[in-house]
Amino acid sequence: MSLTVCSVNWHTWKYIYFQDHTFRKLATDRSFRRLICNVSPGSEEMDRLMRLPHTSVYDLDLKGLRGSDAHGTTLNSLLPRLETEYAVIADPDTAALIDGWDSLCRNALDGRTVAIGTPYPTHATRRFQEFPNAIFFYFHVDSVRRIDLDFRPESGWLRGLKSKASQYLPGRGPIDRDVGWQVPMRFREAGYEAHCFESLDCSSPRSVVLAPEARGDEHHYAGLPVLTHQGRSGPRGYDEDPISVAWLDRVCLYLGLDRRVPRVILEH
Repeated sequence: MSLTVCSVNWHTWKYIYFQDHTFRKLATDRSFRRLICNVSPGSEEMDRLMRLPHTSVYDLDLKGLRGSDAHGTTLNSLLPRLETEYAVIADPDTAALIDGWDSLCRNALDGRTVAIGTPYPTHATRRFQEFPNAIFFYFHVDSVRRIDLDFRPESGWLRGLKSKASQYLPGRGPIDRDVGWQVPMRFREAGYEAHCFESLDCSSPRSVVLAPEARGDEHHYAGLPVLTHQGRSGPRGYDEDPISVAWLDRVCLYLGLDRRVPRVILEH
Protein backbone atom coordinates (compact mmCIF):
# COMPACT_ATOMS: atom_id res chain seq x y z
CA MET A 1 0.00 0.00 0.00
CA SER A 2 1.64 3.22 -1.18
CA LEU A 3 -1.13 5.74 -0.47
CA THR A 4 -2.72 7.15 2.67
CA VAL A 5 -6.02 9.05 2.47
CA CYS A 6 -6.23 11.56 5.33
CA SER A 7 -9.31 13.31 6.68
CA VAL A 8 -10.34 15.26 9.76
CA ASN A 9 -13.57 14.23 11.45
CA TRP A 10 -15.76 16.79 13.18
CA HIS A 11 -19.22 15.18 13.27
CA THR A 12 -18.72 14.04 9.68
CA TRP A 13 -18.37 10.27 10.00
CA LYS A 14 -21.30 9.68 7.63
CA TYR A 15 -19.66 11.77 4.92
CA ILE A 16 -16.39 9.90 5.45
CA TYR A 17 -18.22 6.59 4.99
CA PHE A 18 -19.59 7.77 1.62
CA GLN A 19 -16.21 9.19 0.65
CA ASP A 20 -14.49 5.92 1.50
CA HIS A 21 -17.04 4.02 -0.56
CA THR A 22 -16.40 6.06 -3.71
CA PHE A 23 -12.65 6.33 -3.19
CA ARG A 24 -12.19 2.56 -2.80
CA LYS A 25 -14.70 1.61 -5.49
CA LEU A 26 -12.82 3.70 -8.08
CA ALA A 27 -9.21 3.34 -6.88
CA THR A 28 -6.60 1.32 -8.73
CA ASP A 29 -5.34 0.14 -5.33
CA ARG A 30 -8.42 -0.38 -3.16
CA SER A 31 -6.34 -1.37 -0.15
CA PHE A 32 -4.98 2.12 0.46
CA ARG A 33 -4.58 3.21 4.07
CA ARG A 34 -6.79 5.70 5.84
CA LEU A 35 -5.65 8.08 8.56
CA ILE A 36 -8.33 10.06 10.37
CA CYS A 37 -7.83 12.78 12.96
CA ASN A 38 -10.90 12.72 15.18
CA VAL A 39 -11.83 15.94 16.96
CA SER A 40 -15.44 15.04 17.74
CA PRO A 41 -16.05 14.68 21.46
CA GLY A 42 -16.94 11.25 22.78
CA SER A 43 -15.99 7.86 21.41
CA GLU A 44 -19.00 6.89 19.27
CA GLU A 45 -17.81 8.48 16.04
CA MET A 46 -14.28 7.24 16.57
CA ASP A 47 -15.58 3.69 17.04
CA ARG A 48 -17.58 3.93 13.82
CA LEU A 49 -14.63 5.25 11.83
CA MET A 50 -12.36 2.46 13.04
CA ARG A 51 -14.67 -0.04 11.30
CA LEU A 52 -13.54 1.24 7.90
CA PRO A 53 -10.96 -1.00 6.16
CA HIS A 54 -7.24 -0.29 6.61
CA THR A 55 -8.06 2.67 8.83
CA SER A 56 -6.27 4.25 11.78
CA VAL A 57 -7.99 6.90 13.89
CA TYR A 58 -6.50 9.11 16.58
CA ASP A 59 -7.94 11.76 18.88
CA LEU A 60 -6.47 15.24 19.02
CA ASP A 61 -6.90 17.72 21.86
CA LEU A 62 -7.25 21.12 20.21
CA LYS A 63 -6.80 22.91 23.56
CA GLY A 64 -9.61 25.35 22.87
CA LEU A 65 -8.71 26.16 19.27
CA ARG A 66 -11.62 26.72 16.92
CA GLY A 67 -12.31 27.45 13.27
CA SER A 68 -9.37 27.87 10.92
CA ASP A 69 -6.83 27.69 13.76
CA ALA A 70 -8.19 24.26 14.69
CA HIS A 71 -8.33 23.11 11.08
CA GLY A 72 -4.72 24.06 10.33
CA THR A 73 -3.53 22.38 13.53
CA THR A 74 -5.32 19.12 12.68
CA LEU A 75 -3.80 19.07 9.18
CA ASN A 76 -0.33 19.58 10.64
CA SER A 77 -0.89 16.66 12.99
CA LEU A 78 -1.47 14.28 10.07
CA LEU A 79 1.88 14.81 8.34
CA PRO A 80 4.25 13.18 10.90
CA ARG A 81 2.05 10.07 11.01
CA LEU A 82 2.33 9.21 7.31
CA GLU A 83 4.15 5.99 6.39
CA THR A 84 3.42 5.74 2.66
CA GLU A 85 5.08 7.24 -0.40
CA TYR A 86 2.02 9.30 -1.33
CA ALA A 87 -0.83 10.82 0.62
CA VAL A 88 -3.92 12.89 0.02
CA ILE A 89 -5.67 15.23 2.41
CA ALA A 90 -9.38 15.15 1.54
CA ASP A 91 -12.34 16.96 3.07
CA PRO A 92 -14.97 14.51 4.32
CA ASP A 93 -17.56 15.82 1.85
CA THR A 94 -15.61 14.84 -1.26
CA ALA A 95 -16.27 11.91 -3.59
CA ALA A 96 -14.27 10.33 -6.40
CA LEU A 97 -15.74 10.38 -9.91
CA ILE A 98 -13.27 8.51 -12.12
CA ASP A 99 -11.81 5.01 -12.26
CA GLY A 100 -8.17 5.05 -11.23
CA TRP A 101 -8.31 8.47 -9.57
CA ASP A 102 -5.31 7.49 -7.45
CA SER A 103 -3.23 6.48 -10.48
CA LEU A 104 -4.25 9.65 -12.31
CA CYS A 105 -2.95 11.77 -9.43
CA ARG A 106 0.25 9.77 -9.04
CA ASN A 107 0.99 9.88 -12.78
CA ALA A 108 0.59 13.66 -12.81
CA LEU A 109 3.60 14.04 -10.50
CA ASP A 110 7.28 14.01 -11.38
CA GLY A 111 10.53 15.13 -9.73
CA ARG A 112 9.50 18.79 -9.81
CA THR A 113 5.71 18.57 -9.60
CA VAL A 114 4.99 17.02 -6.21
CA ALA A 115 1.30 17.80 -5.62
CA ILE A 116 -2.04 17.99 -7.40
CA GLY A 117 -5.48 18.93 -6.18
CA THR A 118 -8.45 21.26 -5.99
CA PRO A 119 -8.12 25.01 -6.50
CA TYR A 120 -10.26 27.73 -5.03
CA PRO A 121 -12.90 28.89 -7.55
CA THR A 122 -12.07 32.06 -9.44
CA HIS A 123 -14.64 34.10 -7.50
CA ALA A 124 -12.66 33.48 -4.27
CA THR A 125 -10.33 36.32 -5.17
CA ARG A 126 -8.98 36.82 -1.65
CA ARG A 127 -7.64 33.26 -1.43
CA PHE A 128 -4.48 32.04 -3.16
CA GLN A 129 -5.27 31.05 -6.74
CA GLU A 130 -3.90 28.49 -9.20
CA PHE A 131 -2.59 26.23 -6.45
CA PRO A 132 -4.14 23.18 -4.72
CA ASN A 133 -5.85 23.75 -1.39
CA ALA A 134 -6.58 21.39 1.49
CA ILE A 135 -9.98 20.31 0.16
CA PHE A 136 -8.11 17.67 -1.87
CA PHE A 137 -4.33 17.82 -1.75
CA TYR A 138 -2.50 14.79 -3.18
CA PHE A 139 1.27 14.88 -2.65
CA HIS A 140 4.58 13.05 -2.57
CA VAL A 141 5.22 12.63 1.14
CA ASP A 142 9.02 12.87 1.32
CA SER A 143 9.10 16.00 -0.85
CA VAL A 144 6.54 17.76 1.31
CA ARG A 145 8.32 16.75 4.50
CA ARG A 146 11.53 18.35 3.25
CA ILE A 147 9.90 21.79 3.18
CA ASP A 148 8.22 21.45 6.60
CA LEU A 149 4.74 22.57 5.57
CA ASP A 150 2.58 24.47 8.04
CA PHE A 151 -1.15 24.62 7.25
CA ARG A 152 -2.04 26.97 10.09
CA PRO A 153 -3.58 30.33 9.18
CA GLU A 154 -2.20 33.70 10.10
CA SER A 155 -3.18 34.65 13.66
CA GLY A 156 -6.88 35.27 14.02
CA TRP A 157 -6.62 38.77 15.45
CA LEU A 158 -4.35 39.89 12.61
CA ARG A 159 -6.63 38.39 9.97
CA GLY A 160 -9.57 40.10 11.62
CA LEU A 161 -7.78 43.44 11.66
CA LYS A 162 -6.88 43.13 7.98
CA SER A 163 -10.44 42.16 7.11
CA LYS A 164 -11.80 45.28 8.80
CA ALA A 165 -9.16 47.47 7.17
CA SER A 166 -9.96 46.05 3.73
CA GLN A 167 -13.44 47.58 3.97
CA TYR A 168 -11.81 50.99 3.61
CA LEU A 169 -9.28 50.05 0.92
CA PRO A 170 -9.90 50.31 -2.83
CA GLY A 171 -10.02 47.08 -4.79
CA ARG A 172 -10.25 43.64 -3.26
CA GLY A 173 -8.05 44.21 -0.22
CA PRO A 174 -5.25 41.96 1.08
CA ILE A 175 -5.13 38.22 0.46
CA ASP A 176 -6.81 36.31 3.30
CA ARG A 177 -4.10 34.22 4.92
CA ASP A 178 -6.41 31.38 5.91
CA VAL A 179 -5.61 27.64 6.14
CA GLY A 180 -2.76 26.67 3.83
CA TRP A 181 -1.72 30.19 2.88
CA GLN A 182 1.97 29.36 3.35
CA VAL A 183 1.94 26.25 1.15
CA PRO A 184 2.36 27.97 -2.27
CA MET A 185 5.16 30.11 -0.87
CA ARG A 186 7.01 27.09 0.55
CA PHE A 187 6.68 25.27 -2.78
CA ARG A 188 8.12 28.22 -4.69
CA GLU A 189 11.05 28.50 -2.28
CA ALA A 190 11.85 24.80 -2.77
CA GLY A 191 11.52 24.94 -6.55
CA TYR A 192 8.50 22.63 -6.48
CA GLU A 193 5.41 22.86 -8.65
CA ALA A 194 1.83 21.63 -8.30
CA HIS A 195 -1.01 20.93 -10.71
CA CYS A 196 -4.61 22.05 -10.21
CA PHE A 197 -7.86 20.53 -11.29
CA GLU A 198 -10.38 22.77 -13.02
CA SER A 199 -13.25 23.83 -10.76
CA LEU A 200 -16.81 23.93 -12.15
CA ASP A 201 -20.20 24.39 -10.55
CA CYS A 202 -23.63 23.20 -11.68
CA SER A 203 -24.17 26.30 -13.84
CA SER A 204 -21.22 25.50 -16.11
CA PRO A 205 -22.22 24.20 -19.55
CA ARG A 206 -19.53 21.51 -19.07
CA SER A 207 -20.96 20.24 -15.78
CA VAL A 208 -21.86 16.57 -16.17
CA VAL A 209 -22.31 15.63 -12.51
CA LEU A 210 -23.97 18.45 -10.57
CA ALA A 211 -26.04 20.09 -13.32
CA PRO A 212 -28.63 21.43 -13.34
CA GLU A 213 -28.89 22.59 -9.73
CA ALA A 214 -26.96 20.53 -7.17
CA ARG A 215 -24.77 22.63 -4.92
CA GLY A 216 -21.02 22.03 -4.84
CA ASP A 217 -18.02 21.88 -7.16
CA GLU A 218 -16.99 19.26 -9.67
CA HIS A 219 -13.32 19.17 -10.48
CA HIS A 220 -12.03 18.15 -13.90
CA TYR A 221 -8.54 17.23 -15.08
CA ALA A 222 -7.63 16.83 -18.75
CA GLY A 223 -11.31 17.34 -19.52
CA LEU A 224 -12.56 14.52 -17.27
CA PRO A 225 -14.48 14.73 -13.96
CA VAL A 226 -12.19 13.51 -11.18
CA LEU A 227 -13.70 14.68 -7.91
CA THR A 228 -16.65 16.52 -6.43
CA HIS A 229 -16.86 18.57 -3.24
CA GLN A 230 -20.18 19.44 -1.66
CA GLY A 231 -18.89 22.37 0.37
CA ARG A 232 -20.95 22.19 3.54
CA SER A 233 -21.78 25.43 5.32
CA GLY A 234 -22.52 24.43 8.87
CA PRO A 235 -23.55 21.02 10.19
CA ARG A 236 -26.08 20.02 7.53
CA GLY A 237 -27.59 16.57 7.83
CA TYR A 238 -25.80 14.01 5.66
CA ASP A 239 -28.92 12.43 4.14
CA GLU A 240 -31.59 14.74 5.53
CA ASP A 241 -30.81 18.28 4.40
CA PRO A 242 -32.06 18.92 0.81
CA ILE A 243 -28.69 20.35 -0.28
CA SER A 244 -26.83 17.26 0.89
CA VAL A 245 -29.41 14.87 -0.52
CA ALA A 246 -29.23 16.56 -3.93
CA TRP A 247 -25.45 16.25 -3.97
CA LEU A 248 -25.52 12.58 -2.93
CA ASP A 249 -28.19 11.83 -5.56
CA ARG A 250 -26.18 13.43 -8.35
CA VAL A 251 -23.01 11.57 -7.39
CA CYS A 252 -24.87 8.26 -7.25
CA LEU A 253 -26.56 8.95 -10.59
CA TYR A 254 -23.26 9.78 -12.28
CA LEU A 255 -21.48 6.72 -10.85
CA GLY A 256 -24.38 4.38 -11.57
CA LEU A 257 -24.89 3.62 -7.88
CA ASP A 258 -28.19 2.66 -6.32
CA ARG A 259 -29.64 5.80 -4.71
CA ARG A 260 -29.96 3.85 -1.46
CA VAL A 261 -26.15 3.51 -1.20
CA PRO A 262 -25.62 6.63 0.99
CA ARG A 263 -27.90 5.11 3.63
CA VAL A 264 -26.96 1.42 3.21
CA ILE A 265 -23.21 1.94 3.73
CA LEU A 266 -23.86 3.41 7.18
CA GLU A 267 -25.41 0.15 8.35
CA HIS A 268 -22.25 -1.95 7.96
